[in-house]
Amino acid sequence: MDNKVIEGTPLWKVLSENDLLTPEGLASYGEFRVENRGSSMENPLVISETDDYVHLEYELLDYLLQGPARFVTYRVLMQSLYEKDGRSYDALKVEVTDLDKLLDGEECSSEETWWFDITAGFEAMSKELHGSL
Repeated sequence: MDNKVIEGTPLWKVLSENDLLTPEGLASYGEFRVENRGSSMENPLVISETDDYVHLEYELLDYLLQGPARFVTYRVLMQSLYEKDGRSYDALKVEVTDLDKLLDGEECSSEETWWFDITAGFEAMSKELHGSL
């Protein structure tokens, strides 16, 4: 399976804008760590797309979790919307099962919370709703 992101797609744009692509077009990191972009409200993955931005969150999550560097399955446990300092954030809490650890008989499940700054899309949706009233 080719895990290279196609240049010019919304997924490619988000990965590029967040400095998450290698020169070969692959995810630049393959594990969830507190210093990684997306691991906190203070360091979210920024989505500047205004159309289908929620779908793009899930596509991005899918690529980062099941892309070229991780051998895991996951399920979304909860999605929460937060607002702070005029910005809108989505937090996706996921349960991750590390299949390598599962095969080795080790503890294999953990929870990760991925943060997305969805201000651009959220503001565009708000303007659209208010403009139609």
